[in-house]
Amino acid sequence: MFNFVLTYILLLFSGHCKKLTPEYAGAAKILGEKTPPRYLAKVDTTKEEKLGKRFDIKGFPTLKWFVDGKDVEYTGGRTTDTIVSWITKKTGNPSDDVSCADLDSKTTGKMNAVYYGEKSGASWDAFLGAAKDGANEKVAFWNTGAECADKVGAKA
Repeated sequence: MFNFVLTYILLLFSGHCKKLTPEYAGAAKILGEKTPPRYLAKVDTTKEEKLGKRFDIKGFPTLKWFVDGKDVEYTGGRTTDTIVSWITKKTGNPSDDVSCADLDSKTTGKMNAVYYGEKSGASWDAFLGAAKDGANEKVAFWNTGAECADKVGAKA
């Protein structure tokens, strides 16, 4: 069971945001398929001027992060992967469970950190701390069982 507070990112934009649109749409699709789903919204403040003024939007695109109705600065990247990573770190477990069979297919295309073993103790806490650290936004974090460690020459 999840304790989930509705959190979402609000994209306030004008026609100048064509480059960001496919990245944002890709992130929305991925985040919407997570359990629990995370939601993204977008608003054209050239049409919704009152909203743009309310949130002091001066440039485009502007990304805002809202938690419980309050906006805070969005400090993540502008690609699908970095948007998903940033939001995942803010809303839940920053490391995805992966089976031994799926590990190879998940750890391609970017820097990866994999934790092998029980989800408790000092090593697990250190791993989660690194996964939550915003400085590690470009790293994918995965965790799997100890039985997978031998396959790659690691120790659980």
